[in-house]
Amino acid sequence: MAQLPNDGFDPSTAPPSQDFELLSEGSYVATVTRDDVKHTKARTGQYLELEFTIVEGPAQRRKLWTRFNILNPSPKAVARANRDLAALCDAVGIHHKIKDSDELMGKTCRVHVAIEPAEGAYSASNKIDKFETLAGSSLAPAAPAAPAPAPVVAAPMVAALQAAKGSAAPWAQ
Repeated sequence: MAQLPNDGFDPSTAPPSQDFELLSEGSYVATVTRDDVKHTKARTGQYLELEFTIVEGPAQRRKLWTRFNILNPSPKAVARANRDLAALCDAVGIHHKIKDSDELMGKTCRVHVAIEPAEGAYSASNKIDKFETLAGSSLAPAAPAAPAPAPVVAAPMVAALQAAKGSAAPWAQ
C-alpha cells in the first residue's frame, strides 16, 4: 500500500484522460525511444518491444509500439520477427550482428503505419507494418564522406634517394 501525498487524490479535480485517435495509415518519420525485452503472456518465449516517437509533421511526439517475437515456440512467429527486425536494422543502417537492443536506441527511420481492425475485446489500433530508410526526409543522414586517400609512405623514397646520393637526409645529419 502506498500513501498518496498532499492528503490524497480527488478525481473530481481533473478530467479523465481521453483515448488517442488512431493515426491515419501512411508513412511517418520516427525514432526508437524505448526498448525492452519481455516475457510472452504464456511465459513460453520473449519479445523485444520497441517504442517509436514520431519526429515530423502533425503527428509529432505521438508514440507507436511494435513487438518482435525473438524467442517463441512458433517457428513462424520467430521467422516473422527476424524478417521485421532485419528490415528495421537495414532501415537504420545497422548491418552487423547486434547483441543489445540499445544499439537501436535513437535510430530514426520511416515507418509505415497501418490500422489493425478491432477484434473481440480489443479496439482498433495502429501497427507498424514496414520500415524504410529516410531517403528524401529532412532528417536523412548526410552521405558518408569519401574515404581518405591512403597515406603516402615516404620511407622507401628517402632510402632510395639516400642510396643514390650516398648521404643521409638533411634532418638525420
